Amino acid sequence: MNLKVQVIKEIFLELLQFLGVHNESINEVMQNTWKNCKLTHPDIQKDMVNAIAHETSKAIIEDLGNGFFSILVNKSRDISVKEQMALVLRYVNKQGIIIERFLGIVHVASTTALSLKCAIEGLLCEHNLSLSRLRRQGYDEASNMQDDINVTVVRGSCKRQDALRDAQFAKIKEDLENGVRRSGQGLN
Repeated sequence: MNLKVQVIKEIFLELLQFLGVHNESINEVMQNTWKNCKLTHPDIQKDMVNAIAHETSKAIIEDLGNGFFSILVNKSRDISVKEQMALVLRYVNKQGIIIERFLGIVHVASTTALSLKCAIEGLLCEHNLSLSRLRRQGYDEASNMQDDINVTVVRGSCKRQDALRDAQFAKIKEDLENGVRRSGQGLN
């Protein structure tokens, strides 16, 4: 068995044991089925992880309610060198506390502004989150996301978009002058 698969299996089993200690109903199920080792089968593990992820996302969306939110987006490559985008929701909960919650990872064919915008819209739509509730976004250092998506995602009048574009241009110019951003060929 691959060492990485073995480590993941061990971590998963430790998580199951932890959940069993802290939740009586999970403990009962584990006590009745542990001898059969059905929970250790990869297909069962995948189903359980997907169910947990679904319930976690549902709880995050319920906590958000109809409130406004912002997103934090980061792109990276997974171990198989596929491009992916991670999205985090940032919102203020009912108690007035700023919350940041991981919503998901989406594999993207490319990291152009248009493909990232489509991936963002798709992930938000999958969780029934409206772009009209989106108030701000943040990105990693990828300039194609900083330069394009901020304006593309914003919905509103042409005057507002022009004002945002002008403000963004001023910010980029200031960052270049202060050395916060670099400019040149191949940086995108």
